[in-house]
Amino acid sequence: MRNKNVFRNIIFAGLLSCGMILLMIGCSSAPKRQMVYTDVAQHAYDNYEKANGCITRGEYEKAEKYLEDSYAQAVSIDKNDLICKILLSGISYRIQNPVVDLSEKAFALPSDVDTLLSEARFAAAQSDEKIRPLLESIIRVYDCRVKLFKAQNGVESYGNSEIQKILDGEIKNLSKDPYYLAFLYRTKGDWSHFLMNYKAAAENYKTAADVHTKNLYLYEIAYDWYLCASSYSKDGKKQEAVSAIQNALKYDRDAENSMAIAQDYLAAAHILVKGTSSQTEREKALFYAKKAESIFRSTGNLQKADDCIAWITENK
Repeated sequence: MRNKNVFRNIIFAGLLSCGMILLMIGCSSAPKRQMVYTDVAQHAYDNYEKANGCITRGEYEKAEKYLEDSYAQAVSIDKNDLICKILLSGISYRIQNPVVDLSEKAFALPSDVDTLLSEARFAAAQSDEKIRPLLESIIRVYDCRVKLFKAQNGVESYGNSEIQKILDGEIKNLSKDPYYLAFLYRTKGDWSHFLMNYKAAAENYKTAADVHTKNLYLYEIAYDWYLCASSYSKDGKKQEAVSAIQNALKYDRDAENSMAIAQDYLAAAHILVKGTSSQTEREKALFYAKKAESIFRSTGNLQKADDCIAWITENK
């Protein structure tokens, strides 16, 4: 009897040990509770970046959709720093595409640059204290861009030294944010170009291109070089202009940006025939214009293709 009890106790102890082991395994493998994050913010950031790319490429219908989607998403989760940046990108969109769609929408960006700037300031004021100084620096750069827009349209005039002082004062503040630092240099270039200081404009565009290149903003690099080519051309520096437009063409090819590639070829043609041009330059210009025409036509932009044909006819 005693042997049976001992045997029974051994079996019970073994079962108890197995149960404890299983319990420990079960506890250790059970999923731990974690903080849950939604992906709304990520979608908003993605749409915001897509919008910026579309604005640079001149794809304004897509840009508007991405901007308004990101804006609605950012507002829905009260993401004030992102709301601020989206509103500022809206300024670039409105400046480059001033035609406003007045159809009713459930939720849309403001339609004028002053309102966009004002609401961006309000969003920045509601943002986290740690990021607020950066947003305020970015806003000051966009304020200079809005002033340029008004000066270009004869609405108001501003002293160049005042604008340049403001922009130069923000370089250090934006040194760790390459996207907006490059935008600052491009804005400096735009102001210099507007004031016909083409040498300074080209230098600022080149600096913007350097910042974009180091940080792999492909679409932006090409546009910087396109602007640089324009400044060189207006400064009478044909070879530098041709070299700059070739750089733009390289990066637009890398980005497979068909419309920009065609625009680059057409710009190269215009540069080559400007002023005194050799027979070789004129022949190359016609070749570039034909390339532009074929690319425009391949993308269905028949009006621009026909414009190229007209230009070729005039310059033969």
